[in-house]
Amino acid sequence: TDAWVVRLNPEGIAERNRTYGGGEDDTARSIVRTEDGGLIVAGSLTSVTNGTRPETDAWLVKVNSSGDEVWNRTYGGPDVNASANAVTVAADGGYLFVGSTTVRGGNESDAWAVRVNETGGEVWSRVFGGAGNDTANAVVRLPDGDFVLAGSTASSGAGMDDVWVVRLNESGSEVWNRTFGSPDDDAGRAVANTPDGGLIVAGAFTERPDNATVDTDALLIKLTPAGDLIWNWIYGEFGVNESAAAVIAADGGGYVFAGETGFTGTDDTDAWIVGTDPAGAVVWSRTAGGANPG
Repeated sequence: TDAWVVRLNPEGIAERNRTYGGGEDDTARSIVRTEDGGLIVAGSLTSVTNGTRPETDAWLVKVNSSGDEVWNRTYGGPDVNASANAVTVAADGGYLFVGSTTVRGGNESDAWAVRVNETGGEVWSRVFGGAGNDTANAVVRLPDGDFVLAGSTASSGAGMDDVWVVRLNESGSEVWNRTFGSPDDDAGRAVANTPDGGLIVAGAFTERPDNATVDTDALLIKLTPAGDLIWNWIYGEFGVNESAAAVIAADGGGYVFAGETGFTGTDDTDAWIVGTDPAGAVVWSRTAGGANPG
């Protein structure tokens, strides 16, 4: 597989599509517009060393406005498997990507944040985590230049995986970190700035309403820039598993999140889009999809 970048016009017609990658499995997970009108794409690239050993690295590809490759760089090394899950533009025109890194042969991952300059050269690298699996799934740059990453941690919190939100300054030092969740698996999958200067985090929250049935719902968490909780809501129905994978601040002060919904025990899920008011209450909800799985 290769990373695939497609440009659409306002009517949804493909104007250009390009693939990037090598001879093994490669993928793109995040894309943002750069200050010079180009794009930075983040994901993972796999190569084979010594003819037999697959190795996966975090991967950035810079392309210009025509889709031509300007540079591509990998990050990781021979002793780890690494991936970039999200990327954002830094205040000085460089980039920050976040993801995970796992020691070769190991079973536990650490969250990873890497700051690079305009040509992809590494400025600093920070690893976060503990004894459990930890990963960073999303990142946003704050107006003052700091960064906030969202993901999941099994190293601290209420038990199993919890939503994990970490603020870093421009030098990569931790300003604060917060966990949110239940005794079951929870995850932060997206984070965005809000018009009032706060943060909105989207993800998944798991509970056992009858002490037996595992039920997963979509989750929104509103935070101050200092990491203090303003409100949190879960969205879904008992017996149906829902999650949120992306969130934006909408016109009018509310939010829109996108994810999926599906009945427990089936492979048939639908895309799910929900609009809320500024306090998180549902204003509208739509599903999209058909009878086929996924």
